[in-house]
Amino acid sequence: MSVIYRHFHNGLESTDKYLMEGANAFGMMAEVAMAFFLVPVSKGFNPLLVVFGLDPISATKIHIWAGRIGAFGVIVHGVGHCLRWFLDEELTVLGEIWP
Repeated sequence: MSVIYRHFHNGLESTDKYLMEGANAFGMMAEVAMAFFLVPVSKGFNPLLVVFGLDPISATKIHIWAGRIGAFGVIVHGVGHCLRWFLDEELTVLGEIWP
């Protein structure tokens, strides 16, 4: 997906390009962390925890840390794109939402 995105945005200036790639990298990091956020944390019998050899306490720790990492990635992703919008006069927030 990112290869297609970069193909269409090759003409960007270097600062804007690096901000975009960095912000999108943190967005992808948040996406992967949120996948681990869905680790089941139920107290009862859970076959997925048995397969991976996890007890409910360690599953809860994974759940908490994945949520923290995901929240950090989402914040940096959003701040990076807001910084891009601030530095580029032609690029507006409304223009990005409604092309």
